Amino acid sequence: MGKRLKMATALVMATAAVAALWLWSRPDPEARFAWLDHHAFRNDPAARFDPNLGFRLKESVSMYGFRHNAAGLVGPEIGPKAAGTVRVACLGGSTTLGAGVPIDAYSYPALLQAMFDLVTGGQRRVEVLNAGVFGYHSLHTPLRVAELAAFSPDVYVVMDGLNDLDAVRSVPQTVFERARLGRLAAAARDLGRRLAGDDSRIAAAMPGLHGLEAKWRLADMAGNLSRAAYLAGRQRAAMLLVSDPLRLESALPGAGQDRSEQARLLAFGAEVLPVAAVAAAAGRPGVALLDVQPVFAAALTDAATTRRVWADGLHLTRYGNFLLAREVFRALSARPPVAGVLGDRPLPDDNTLEMAFPACLEWRPADGSGRPKTAEGGARLVSTANLKEGPVDREGWSSLTVVDPATPGEAVLHVPSGGRTMRVYPRIEGPGDVVAIWAVDAGGTGRELFALRKTFADGVWSAEGEWYRVPLPEGDGWRVVARLTGENAQLFHRGEAVLFPME
Repeated sequence: MGKRLKMATALVMATAAVAALWLWSRPDPEARFAWLDHHAFRNDPAARFDPNLGFRLKESVSMYGFRHNAAGLVGPEIGPKAAGTVRVACLGGSTTLGAGVPIDAYSYPALLQAMFDLVTGGQRRVEVLNAGVFGYHSLHTPLRVAELAAFSPDVYVVMDGLNDLDAVRSVPQTVFERARLGRLAAAARDLGRRLAGDDSRIAAAMPGLHGLEAKWRLADMAGNLSRAAYLAGRQRAAMLLVSDPLRLESALPGAGQDRSEQARLLAFGAEVLPVAAVAAAAGRPGVALLDVQPVFAAALTDAATTRRVWADGLHLTRYGNFLLAREVFRALSARPPVAGVLGDRPLPDDNTLEMAFPACLEWRPADGSGRPKTAEGGARLVSTANLKEGPVDREGWSSLTVVDPATPGEAVLHVPSGGRTMRVYPRIEGPGDVVAIWAVDAGGTGRELFALRKTFADGVWSAEGEWYRVPLPEGDGWRVVARLTGENAQLFHRGEAVLFPME
């Protein structure tokens, strides 16, 4: 009995050891979750927790100017796919969702839909779904392809990259190792680091650009996209991999050698993202690549063009989304299955597309945002005609608006000295609204120095707190007049100060 007991005990211990080895060799689900939701977006008001994806958009709500339908996608509700219709699902992060524009109608998938409608006369032979979610990266992409199969997409347009770069910056290397290699391998690596020295171990446990190349290999963007392409192929769907536009600091005029962490991360991305896309598409005839970076690099030639394309360091303006949608439109129209349903319909050239989207092409970006720290040296209010004051906020700011919209309102300003560039804070809503600054000479002849206007009606107010440059003329013998036209034209001022010096 004693011998049998020892054998039984040894068997139990061996089984437990094997079980422990199996358990600790498995990927760590907690680490994978930390990777999927590396910024805890599940706590965002527009999102909710999801056990598979980490988080997803809330369903059937409208937030921040964006509609979420019952499926948790951006845009209108999705009905049954009509016979003869090609359905295009756009996947990606916040750039796909449309962060950077005020309403979802200016996201690139919505503009892409409008471009196809222009070709088909509104028959909706091509239907575009916006499946973008802020914070999603290539690890989400195969999971999304699997669940979006319920909507029978014919083409997946995938734009990953920026959030993959952000993830490798934000997530420590040890988390990637547990999520990708398993607990045992991660523990072995940690032991190796301990033997190598504390600096190596501590660096691997910290976020940032430490071990960037190693973290990028563990993130395995190429493998993630390859799995997504495989799943799309199982659905008999094509795939277009689009490069995420990078606002590369090295392309900006006057960029120096001392680059920020963000600039270094994007420069790293410019090298590795194309390689990952090519590797994912290799050997898959249903997968095509679209590199849009040359189009956006050309927009970095001067500050004005850069402001017109990028809403911030990462996201696009409505004009930037137009450029992106145009490139995707061209690429999809030339390949099956989209080419098949468009048939011999002529495609619009660039001039036709630009004329069809005045809200993107004629839109004027602000020169900056934020209220000035001082009103000293600014242009002050002397008199008004057909203008009324709005309520004053806690900081002493209010707005001038027109009393009778049938005629313009005017405010005469006193400028301490000429030949300066100053800030103005206007706001408008519709095509009839204009805020203009004029220089009027002693003979009554006026010259427009600045005007904020738009010829399109989209129901979107320009942002409060945005400012624009007003170059004032040299010399004396002229006066400055602010002229407001339209019911919803507003000119913000602080006390008597209406124009503010550049800081």
